[in-house]
This record gives sequence, structure tokens and C-alpha cells, in this order.
Amino acid sequence: MSLLELTGDGMGWPGWWEWLAAVAPVIASIMVAVGIVPAGITIRSGYTTARLSRWWGQAQWALDASFSPIPEKQKAGLRLLRVLAAQKWLGAGELRVLEAAVERPLADAARATAARAIAAPTAAAPSIVEPPHEVAVEAAWLKVSLDLRLNQVTPAWIKEMAGEEP
Repeated sequence: MSLLELTGDGMGWPGWWEWLAAVAPVIASIMVAVGIVPAGITIRSGYTTARLSRWWGQAQWALDASFSPIPEKQKAGLRLLRVLAAQKWLGAGELRVLEAAVERPLADAARATAARAIAAPTAAAPSIVEPPHEVAVEAAWLKVSLDLRLNQVTPAWIKEMAGEEP
């Protein structure tokens, strides 16, 4: 082989198009990989957004129902919130939103229990309105579930109230 052939006189070395043809599969593979990563991220983001949107629609109905004056609807709303709170992908922010549903029923149950304890057995019924027992139990179960997920300590009286599964 002569020095002229090694230095690229056009006869011994392949032309630029042959080099391009040789590296084209590698370049195409790199371009595909660069395109797939953002597409995958976009698809995953869309899936997460759709899932959260569906979850939030259900949570809105359940929250509205839990604040309803109709005990059966309250109970159904609290039960659905407990199911929704079990989603493993929920963050602390979403779980804290669900806590709003248990505040009123548990506070009413606590006040009614305290009023009963203070009132004499012969006294008239306390004027505090106690939520129906099933609603208070559902609220207690939801509170226990949320506290477990949020790594919070549940008060003993709430655990006691939740002792019987609805």
C-alpha cells in the first residue's frame, strides 16, 4: 500500500457518503433515543395528570357528600374518602385535604360525649347535636387511615370510636 493511498487521494479511502452510510444507523439510533425520552416523560405526565383529575373529581363528590345534612350521604362520602385515601401515589397535601371531612363529625361527637359525661343521669338530654353513630364511626375510621398514611398519632378516643368497623 502506498503513501498516496493512505492519505486519501480518493482511490484508497472511502468517500464521505460511504462514511455517512456507515455511521447512519448509529446516528439514527441516537436521534431516536433522544426523541423517546421526552416523549415518555410527556406520556407519563399526561397519565399522572389524568389519574389525579379523575381522583379529584371523586374526592370533590365525597367531600361534598361528607358535609351533607343527610346522614346516609355523609356516611357514603366518608366511606368513599377512605377508599380514595388508600391510593399509594397520594401525597401528604392530598391526604390533608381529606382530613377536612372528619373535623366536624369528630368534633360534634366529642362535644356530645363530653356533654353526656357532665350531665346528670336524670337531667334532660344535652342540647348538643350528636352526629349519627355510623357517621362518627366512618369519620373515625377515615381519621385512623389518614393518620397512618401521614405518620401521625391518632387520639385514643378516636381509635376507640373506630373500634367497630362500619
